[in-house]
Amino acid sequence: MAEAERPEKEGLWNIFTALTGTKDFDLNEATWYLREHPLDLIDWTIMNSHRKDIEEIPINFRSQTIKNVLPPDERPIQRHNANMFNLDRTNNNGTSEQSAGDIWLLPYWLGRYLGVISPPQK
Repeated sequence: MAEAERPEKEGLWNIFTALTGTKDFDLNEATWYLREHPLDLIDWTIMNSHRKDIEEIPINFRSQTIKNVLPPDERPIQRHNANMFNLDRTNNNGTSEQSAGDIWLLPYWLGRYLGVISPPQK
């Protein structure tokens, strides 16, 4: 996986890297993404820019403004190609919903298909 993508901890891109056959991909980050992703895909107003636990950095080529990406359940719901470092979403108040679940389902089932994610333990 390209080092430039690592800070995003994006589940789908990590699992896509496994498609190449490499064993060198961020499985822990992919499963973190899946565990932390909310089931509620409604676009709620989200405000994080005031938080004292966020370490800001100078803006870079990817518009990354914070050192570590927030967990998916603490940031605005967005698709895989969005900026994962967005802290706020102020124009929605629960009036729309993102996708039919493919934000979570695609990396999960691709990981299961490739055998890098095991079935739930009974």
